[in-house]
Amino acid sequence: FHIGDDPDEDRAADGRNEFATLTLGFLAGAALSVFAPFPLATVPSFLGRRLSRAYGAWLLLAAVSMFCCKDAAERGRLNASTFRMLSGGVAASASFHIAITVAKLACDDMALYANAIAVTPASVASLLAYALALGTCTSRPPP
Repeated sequence: FHIGDDPDEDRAADGRNEFATLTLGFLAGAALSVFAPFPLATVPSFLGRRLSRAYGAWLLLAAVSMFCCKDAAERGRLNASTFRMLSGGVAASASFHIAITVAKLACDDMALYANAIAVTPASVASLLAYALALGTCTSRPPP
């Protein structure tokens, strides 16, 4: 899994671009959760009104983790245990988020998620960000 500037350059395969994109994406999601009006604020979490504002704190933590991983990728330290733990935690959280969201949409009544359906492009973009996080955090550069 790789999105790089120059595919012939070894530095492009270290994941720094993906981690930078995820940092910005999670920061945007955190801002959306905290500052956006409803129903848009519920999009990053799919948790509804009560928990959507609190979910912004987790997204801020994920953004900081992705920034640390980006810095580690730039320094060639992404395979160190600290950064494996950080990216593994975000990957686990992203996989749980995707699984729970898919299960909720498949098993629950769609009327319960009218707010998410009202802002479908933002909902799809949110799920794609979690899919990018899962793909980026589970792939490792060669040591």
